[in-house]
Amino acid sequence: MDWKGRIRAVARALRGTGLNRRIAFPDCIRVQSPDETLRVASHLIRTARRGAYLRFGDGEVNLLDGSGPAAAQRSTPLLAEEIREAFALGGPGIMKSLMIHSPRFGIFPGMVPGIHGVTDAWAEKLLSRCYPYFIGQCIYSHAALAYLSAFEPRRAIEFLTLLKAHTPVLVGNENIPPHIVSSLFGDTIHVKVPAQDAYRDIDRILQETLERATSPGGDWRAVVVAAGAAGKVLQKRLYRRRVSVFSFDFGSLMDAFCGWRTRAWMELAPYDVRELLDDL
Repeated sequence: MDWKGRIRAVARALRGTGLNRRIAFPDCIRVQSPDETLRVASHLIRTARRGAYLRFGDGEVNLLDGSGPAAAQRSTPLLAEEIREAFALGGPGIMKSLMIHSPRFGIFPGMVPGIHGVTDAWAEKLLSRCYPYFIGQCIYSHAALAYLSAFEPRRAIEFLTLLKAHTPVLVGNENIPPHIVSSLFGDTIHVKVPAQDAYRDIDRILQETLERATSPGGDWRAVVVAAGAAGKVLQKRLYRRRVSVFSFDFGSLMDAFCGWRTRAWMELAPYDVRELLDDL
């Protein structure tokens, strides 16, 4: 089934359900562990597979169903449509994650509300709003790298070292300091993204990414994305164009490395992740 057919099927599944209706989810629904999530992503990177690791949270679900904005990104009909297409992605190399680490769906040591964990009620409500997009697919950890950076830093360093060895392009906030970019990714190219409402520049962001992440020979590349909701649109466009890249959504961990306390976990976690920069 192509992406248009997938979206039509999801629309039929959602029709008439109501956003607040409780769904009797199968007992088999579990979120993959942070470690397993990075293991799969590492394999795709090491074997030069085309794909994407996408992180979906409540902001993207708000954009999906039109109930509100995402952090630093206003909602528009065009953005909502592209977010639906991102949620509908499937196929080889696609890793979709959702913010539902909870006792029911899978929670790991140290996870509590505020530190990558949520309550069962919160998780069930979020999943009910986008459940058809995940039917028959693994749900990966949305906090894999951030969680391991705070609780198993050596494991995080292994993955960050892998990214550093394979990443020619960072697509992220224009305000990320150059020394942070260099520490994380070495001599890489930074495609700069506006700190607010980045989707308005999505065509320019895509074009610059294509120019810097592709070569005449079509060699495979890795791309790190730290661009909020617009980043998911970029990942979707790259995958649907069959560009030979694996895009990895870095998420709020980039804010933590920059010293921007944008999430509660950055204050509550037992380890200051900025110390990892000294080991890269």
